[in-house]
Amino acid sequence: MKEGKLALLKRCLVLRCILFVLIGSILFWNIQNILTPNWNDADDCERRIHGIDYLRDTDLDVIFLGASHVYRGVSPMELYEKYGILSYNLATPAQPVAGSWVLLKKMYEEYNPETVVLDVSSLFYQPGSSMWRYILDNMEFSLLKYQFAKEYAQELFPDETNDGLLSIMFPIIRYHSLWTTIKRDNFRPTGGEYYTHGQLLSNECSPSPYSIEDIIYETEQLEKYDSGKILEFTGNKTMGTVISKSVYDTSVNERALVYLQKIKMLCEEHGSRLLLIKIPTMKIPQWYPTTWTQIKSAEMSVIAEELDLPFLDLMFGGESIVSFETDTMDTGTHLNMFGAKKISDYLGAHLLENHYAKRKNSPTYEKSLEKYKKVYSVMELQSVDDFHEYIDRLKERKENCTIIIAGADDYVSGMTETDYDLLRELGLNLIERGEFRDSYVGVISGGEVLYEAVSDYEITYQAQLPGAEIEISSKNGWMTDPRSSIKVNQHEYAVSHIGLDIVIYDHETQKVIDSVLFNTFDPMKYCIRNWDLELLLSNAYISELCYDGW
Repeated sequence: MKEGKLALLKRCLVLRCILFVLIGSILFWNIQNILTPNWNDADDCERRIHGIDYLRDTDLDVIFLGASHVYRGVSPMELYEKYGILSYNLATPAQPVAGSWVLLKKMYEEYNPETVVLDVSSLFYQPGSSMWRYILDNMEFSLLKYQFAKEYAQELFPDETNDGLLSIMFPIIRYHSLWTTIKRDNFRPTGGEYYTHGQLLSNECSPSPYSIEDIIYETEQLEKYDSGKILEFTGNKTMGTVISKSVYDTSVNERALVYLQKIKMLCEEHGSRLLLIKIPTMKIPQWYPTTWTQIKSAEMSVIAEELDLPFLDLMFGGESIVSFETDTMDTGTHLNMFGAKKISDYLGAHLLENHYAKRKNSPTYEKSLEKYKKVYSVMELQSVDDFHEYIDRLKERKENCTIIIAGADDYVSGMTETDYDLLRELGLNLIERGEFRDSYVGVISGGEVLYEAVSDYEITYQAQLPGAEIEISSKNGWMTDPRSSIKVNQHEYAVSHIGLDIVIYDHETQKVIDSVLFNTFDPMKYCIRNWDLELLLSNAYISELCYDGW
């Protein structure tokens, strides 16, 4: 009897130990996941890496790998909509070629694409440690991660004591002190649908001041500068020394070249074709060492020929595909979504014509495409700075939103009959009755005019919308402090400069999607936007539409 009780106690003790270890392990892994950075500052690479798991039942045809130029410059949704190509963008910031190799190896565990497309930028520079961590910190605990971490810790960065093998396999060792900076976003789910399938959209437009000719000229100047001298005063005398050294290094990273060969062999093992490309960038090499130049293009062409790989240079390869006046978000370093659309159109035609992919249909892609088109449409609206074009866009979407307009200071002086004709097409008939410095408020909801008023005194209006309460005022006339106010759920969205403030409220997501002021006092009707606010509006809309409120 006593022996039976003793055996039972032992079993209970063993069970408690097992439960203790199990619960401790679960807590450990969850705390580690919370403390490990989501790398949102690294352009959402966490969602990009984990998002591919959502497509497990999809027969992917094309995988894109490379640096930020790729996830800014290639749109899988555009490729699908126009060409029926099922692709995914697995690029990460300054992605090491070794990182491309390990991501491709991980991808082959679930998929078998016909074509792997690799941007060659990373062949010409040595990425910093954080560029590796963007990938390593987002890989699940596995033998593949161990192999990659060992390469990183022991060979690539042997002198970095904070990035040893143990801290890579258990990121909490490096990030344990981040508990003081935990935010809501640390608890964001990492899996699920990624509606762009890897692309990161930007509607910003910051033109490059340079041209292809400038890049060629500046590169030639660097090439010529390979000798000089230095004068030094030391030991009570002045000495002059001749220096003979090129200031422009275009040599290929040898380790990256090794991994390019590994990627080629990996593709051959799985029956995939490997296509090398270069997404256009437009910066002069003096200020941006990773600038793509004709010299690098020529060197890459030789490497591609030696490896018997096709190479498609989308910058120096012939016709101009994008305009760096309208298609770049940061003066030439990365493309915006309009440039990405052009690149994707060109690539889609090339991939089909050269049998790198086939037309297919996918319910999963159809679902993502529906969301992508809605997001693209909103971000496109936010980028419009022409008054007539903007009103035309509002006519297209007025059935699904509330359009709120308020006059600020004077909205009349720069208006023309054509302007009023456009506004009448929206349903606004009183706005043309305004005189110099009159107040004005107009509200169109679901395609119908909810309220419109013009006065030489202050106008105030309140209304209840689906999911929101709006408060509007236009205080102009001859009173002091002329201004406008448009509040949605007590948050102020009006720019309140001079002209017409316009705020758009989306009914589907119950979010404000745009806020802009057109200076209709000036005949040019230039627009004023708060781009920090526009980014917040875009993120809130995307989060509600695509990520269940995250």
